[in-house]
Amino acid sequence: MAGTHRGVRLYGALVLMVVLSAVLFWILGFLPWVLGGFSLPPARAHGPAEGLAGVRLAVPLVVTRLPELVASALVGGVLSGMVPIAFPRVSRLLGVVVTGSIVLAATSATLVASRRALELHASAQFAADHQVVEGLVLAAICAALPSLAVGLAATVRHGIVAVAAGLVAAALPLWLAALPVLGPGPVVELVAAAALALGLVVSVHRTRWSALLWPVAIGLAWLGAPLSTATAYVAGHLRPGSGAGLGDLLHGAIDAAGRAAGPSGQSWWPWVLAVGVAMAWLVARRPRPTGAAAPADPGPDRAARPPEPVIALAPGAGKHTATRRA
Repeated sequence: MAGTHRGVRLYGALVLMVVLSAVLFWILGFLPWVLGGFSLPPARAHGPAEGLAGVRLAVPLVVTRLPELVASALVGGVLSGMVPIAFPRVSRLLGVVVTGSIVLAATSATLVASRRALELHASAQFAADHQVVEGLVLAAICAALPSLAVGLAATVRHGIVAVAAGLVAAALPLWLAALPVLGPGPVVELVAAAALALGLVVSVHRTRWSALLWPVAIGLAWLGAPLSTATAYVAGHLRPGSGAGLGDLLHGAIDAAGRAAGPSGQSWWPWVLAVGVAMAWLVARRPRPTGAAAPADPGPDRAARPPEPVIALAPGAGKHTATRRA
């Protein structure tokens, strides 16, 4: 009876894990697109997005939404990959296999469905162009798979949470700016800094040696601005009749990202703030000496004993004893 009850609980946990993984990757990861109704408004269906007004897509396979597509795949991949952490009673290996399989299936399903919708309903040739759509699909896969791997690794090694946080912090400015209620600004940068600081703090919860991964996390967060610049460059230059080849686009995107990677190309204060908060927490949590050590317990064998009585001999007692013996 007890074994049956445990089996039912395990089955329920796995079902919940499956649902949560899919929701975190698709609904939460692509929340800006979901809140927009899974389609472009008519006012923005022009240029490269011409003919896509009212066309519903599972994910934004639209040239003008390339930054949002990449950022959403990064955020969704990391968050869904860390789902097994919420199920400590499920074997970690089983959780990683189930979560990874579901996210891969969700990625394939959403990309195939969106591509099919473009082929059937896009009224402009460029929006449904085979090479353009394939490039967008490749960009989504290249963002989703590495981020999923980092999220799954963070469930196995607690210290990798810092790396996962750095990846999320890099994508958050693009992701938040795509929300209908938000836009670029200091609030977005502050939220990204908070995400990085939280990841750094959590990563050293078990062992302080995990702080060795902090430079990797900070480096990933720093790449957020180059990522935004590169994707915006491609989205702005890939237009009908532009004649731009893939090699030219990649070369221009790399140059733009290189310029944005310097200190003058982005705001540095969010990452300094995040590291400062994490360091302050680390110092505050450092074990402190409790003062002078208490004297050790002497133990039962060394317990204080009453002094033995001292027998004083009268003067000459030893002399009489010696004479008597003689």
